Amino acid sequence: MDSREELEKIIKEKNELRSYLKQIEENLTYLTKEREYLEPNVQKYKELRLGELMNRRKKIEYLMITQAKSAKAEKKYLEKLVSIERKIKENAPLLEAYRRYSNVIKQIELLTKQKQEMETKIEELDNRINEMIKSMKTNKRPKPKSKEKQEVSEQAPKKDYISLEDLL
Repeated sequence: MDSREELEKIIKEKNELRSYLKQIEENLTYLTKEREYLEPNVQKYKELRLGELMNRRKKIEYLMITQAKSAKAEKKYLEKLVSIERKIKENAPLLEAYRRYSNVIKQIELLTKQKQEMETKIEELDNRINEMIKSMKTNKRPKPKSKEKQEVSEQAPKKDYISLEDLL
């Protein structure tokens, strides 16, 4: 493969990576804004301790299945379970916001990692391009003279000076 073709191929690859990097940055911008939008709901989620409610609901369900030996005990667990379910349903939008927030954070981390990888690849390609350009400049061969020019230059006497006759 010709070095010029290889250089063009690398430049094309670099441009493709830059366009992909631009898409990643646009997605990061969108996700960052979405994270900022969701943060107040996540704070409310934490203040209301909905995560603890979810765990308590699971614990009560387990206790109801394993520990309730009479109808009274089962009714007691059911009443607790219903009150917890009611609180969870009242705050369902906060729970959904928390889940969405968790996904957004994971996506931001993933895209940030991809962005860093793309930037290092682009930097490597830049270095390769610069090296290739330098090597092309240093390896530039003089163009071969045509046969006519070679013959004329061989026939002409080599002089270190110019005579007046030559000038006139």
